[in-house]
Amino acid sequence: MLNVIVLNGRLTKDPVIKTFEDEKVVANFVLAVQRNKEEADFIPVEVWNQTARSVETYVKKGALIGVEGTLRVSNYEDNEGNLRTFTKVVGNRVHFIDLRNNDTDRE
Repeated sequence: MLNVIVLNGRLTKDPVIKTFEDEKVVANFVLAVQRNKEEADFIPVEVWNQTARSVETYVKKGALIGVEGTLRVSNYEDNEGNLRTFTKVVGNRVHFIDLRNNDTDRE
């Protein structure tokens, strides 16, 4: 069996970065992926450690990137006791395709 996903799309917002006490870093963002001329899918993506650091440094809203990773499906129970499903891509590689919308003069 194989679980591989490859996506190209634009970030809908700047990535959200979180650093943990053990120095691990995670970056979360949503990728708008064109389905056809009139429709797009909005896919949550999570990347870790060095890949997250690269995303933090070079990527912001509007950047066109490629992501290679795996699809993860999680189930959880909400506050009302309903079973919910959440799907995201856990990326292990990011390709910077078009960063022209990116201001690399970050502080």
